[in-house]
Amino acid sequence: MVPSLERVLHSMSELVPPDNWLSGVVRGLRLCWVSYHQHHQQDGVDSGVVSPATDPHS
Repeated sequence: MVPSLERVLHSMSELVPPDNWLSGVVRGLRLCWVSYHQHHQQDGVDSGVVSPATDPHS
């Protein structure tokens, strides 16, 4: 089940022009949410997948 927040961020990323600075922010938030959600879905099981180091505050 895909969370509604993921759908919202996906819609936002489609609405914002690719060259807009906001698209980078939306993409960063979406990556953070997806990796966070996947991490909790795995229930602490190490799958060997390294999540992208995305820091929206940098």
